[in-house]
Amino acid sequence: MAKATLLRQFAKRQLYPDNPHVFPSHRLPGQPVEGVRGAWARAKKAAGLPADLRIHDLRHSFASALANAGTPLNEIGTVLGHTQLSTTTRYAHHSPQRLIATATTASRAWNLLPEGAA
Repeated sequence: MAKATLLRQFAKRQLYPDNPHVFPSHRLPGQPVEGVRGAWARAKKAAGLPADLRIHDLRHSFASALANAGTPLNEIGTVLGHTQLSTTTRYAHHSPQRLIATATTASRAWNLLPEGAA
C-alpha cells in the first residue's frame, strides 16, 4: 500500500516538473500542497489507526523509537530540526525497560550488582 501511494505521488510530481516541492499543489502552480487532512484521514483508516491520532503524534513516536534504540538525544533533535535539547526531551520518551537497563548498567559500573543479577 505504501509503495503504491509513493508511486502515485511520484506520478503526480511528474505532472509539475517546475514545482520544486515534494508534494506539489495541483491548484496553486509552484506551491506545495496546503493541507493533508483528507489524505491523513484516509491513511489512518487504511492502516487501522485510531481516528483521534494526530499526524504530529508521529513525531513523538519517531523520537521515542530512536531514543529507545539508543540514539543520543542531540542526534534525535537534529533529525527533528530542534535547536534546543529541552524540546527534544519533550518528544523522546524512554520505555520502562530502557530505563531499567540503563539503571542496571549504572549499578554494575559501581559494582552494586553481582554479575549474574538482573
